[in-house]
Amino acid sequence: MNLMTVLLTGYLVVNGLGASIYTKTLHKPTTIQAYVTSQAISEDKAKEIALNELNGGLVTTNHVEENDDGSKEYEVNIVKSAGTFEVDINAETGELLEISQNIEGESNFNDELPNVSPKISLKEAKQIALDIVKGTVTEVNLDNFNDLLVYDIEISTVYHSEAEVMVNAINGKVLKVEK
Repeated sequence: MNLMTVLLTGYLVVNGLGASIYTKTLHKPTTIQAYVTSQAISEDKAKEIALNELNGGLVTTNHVEENDDGSKEYEVNIVKSAGTFEVDINAETGELLEISQNIEGESNFNDELPNVSPKISLKEAKQIALDIVKGTVTEVNLDNFNDLLVYDIEISTVYHSEAEVMVNAINGKVLKVEK
């Protein structure tokens, strides 16, 4: 009887351990890796890099463009007394890709801008526009509208359409909304 008890106990212990190990391997947590693609540098960082490279100026537009090969770059447009500059920066690495300059007189930029600086920041103007139209800012230009310095802000709406909001760059009032 003793031998039978020992054998039965041994059998239960061995099978119990085996079942336990088998269960643990079946329910082993798995790790799922997700690859998220995003810009490694922010829009503000791209603007900072461009301004440092040109030793200052007035940023008129700053937006991300996707190239044919799928890479993304920031295009930062800056106005200085020597003309307008377009600075291209790799959105992943922050590497300066290209600086191109439009000489004064050949610029696409409106030469009749009032001789004043914006009183509200680009960031504030974007937020004002996004409070009016929900979506993502795709482009911002500093322009002259009816002899006023304005931010002309293009927004891709949540309904996949384009909207334009014009914000007074001096007092922050919304002057025009086109949906």
